[in-house]
Amino acid sequence: MLRSFHRRWKRQAMVCLIANSMAAMLWSQGQNTSLLTNKERISKEAAVYEAKLTNSSTRSSLTQFARMIPMIEKEQGWELKPGNFPKLAINLDLDLAPGIAISKDLLRGLLGFLELRGYTKNDLFLVSYSLKKVKLSQYEEDFLGYEIITAKSDHYFNQQWYHESSLPPASADHIRLILKYPNQEEVRRLEGRKSYLPHCLFGEDIWWINLAKASDDEVLGIRGAVVSSTLNAAGNSERFTNDSVIGPANAVEILAIPELWEKHLFSVMDLSRSQFAGGTQFNPKFLKKSDRFWISSNPVFLDYHAMGYLSEERSKYELIHRDRDKANLFLFAKEIGLGDASQSRIVKN
Repeated sequence: MLRSFHRRWKRQAMVCLIANSMAAMLWSQGQNTSLLTNKERISKEAAVYEAKLTNSSTRSSLTQFARMIPMIEKEQGWELKPGNFPKLAINLDLDLAPGIAISKDLLRGLLGFLELRGYTKNDLFLVSYSLKKVKLSQYEEDFLGYEIITAKSDHYFNQQWYHESSLPPASADHIRLILKYPNQEEVRRLEGRKSYLPHCLFGEDIWWINLAKASDDEVLGIRGAVVSSTLNAAGNSERFTNDSVIGPANAVEILAIPELWEKHLFSVMDLSRSQFAGGTQFNPKFLKKSDRFWISSNPVFLDYHAMGYLSEERSKYELIHRDRDKANLFLFAKEIGLGDASQSRIVKN
């Protein structure tokens, strides 16, 4: 079954990443609508809902989630409760932590809301690709009783689930493969083609919620809800992040994998601290703060509006304009069937 999935996926999405022919190959099979079910139609109509926090407390966050999540439920036609979605994984964007990290009060507010809906700590787990030892211990202390899963956990990946590409691994991943398979050149070659997926987000009886941050990226356009759950969540994916065609193409390809896309409930964009310039490393000179967060069933739409949000701040400092309507992330997402972000709207409450 798995091999059939890979053959079908490669035939329809044309997972062949040679830079000078990426665009033609990627779209040669049309819009790939057969990859998606009725969620495609619903997500195209999805709104981005804006919530304003009265303060930075857990109570304020919980109150806003209690107002916003029912809007998502009504829009999508489901009810968030254990009987419908037995286990929930919450993907945390901690790529630039601690400088830019998901607000712990926002996370506590979400967990509090879910517990009011009948979820227990055994039904919920926190996921982050990488947590340094000191940060992991902090999260274990702050969120006592919740399982925290990282790429070092035994059940983060599943060897049967990966995104395949002929693009060579980045230097760090290449070295890792040499150390792991020092005398197995063919194994290294085959493993070097694979980017293992965060199976812990979409395994049996598991659905996922995405908590993301917004930061500027001159190559990808934005590191936000899409990248945090795809390139930043998969193994051997640094190889995709240095090309403005290859990177966005692979991000939306991974997101559109039916098992991952269908089990995504909603994404939250935490705007408490965003970075509008300065590259992929934390830079306190380029921070923008806000008392708002956004929530949407479509992470592509969140990123579209977040990129506009960052661009507004860039213009104040007379920095190079990044045109979200020309960003490959959104153009490719539209082509592959994840919705036209330019037609989405922000609903303020």
